[in-house]
Amino acid sequence: MPSGLYYSRDGDLGARVVGNNYHFYIDNRTAFEMVHRLNIGGRSILSVEDLGMFRMWSEDKNYLSESSLSCVVPVTTITMIKYTNVPAYTAPLKVYQTAWLMVPNKQTSTY
Repeated sequence: MPSGLYYSRDGDLGARVVGNNYHFYIDNRTAFEMVHRLNIGGRSILSVEDLGMFRMWSEDKNYLSESSLSCVVPVTTITMIKYTNVPAYTAPLKVYQTAWLMVPNKQTSTY
């Protein structure tokens, strides 16, 4: 990897972790990962709308290849998710309020 690509350069102590008395050092043994999050059937969700996690959720229109086989299931705000083992910040509530229904014919869809 090119030097200086990471936050911490050689000899740098790294980034100070807020609220703690230590630094986080990123070196050439650290891997970065790009994650794409999709809001299936809904609009994009801005990072400031993501429960303090600051993740961007893209709408799925650029990712579906067979839009003729699908229709959007209506938004529901009645169903509330009750997490048991998964933290509530796993995804914003808006992600769970829309979905795609994949069927060969939209006229045969019932929901």
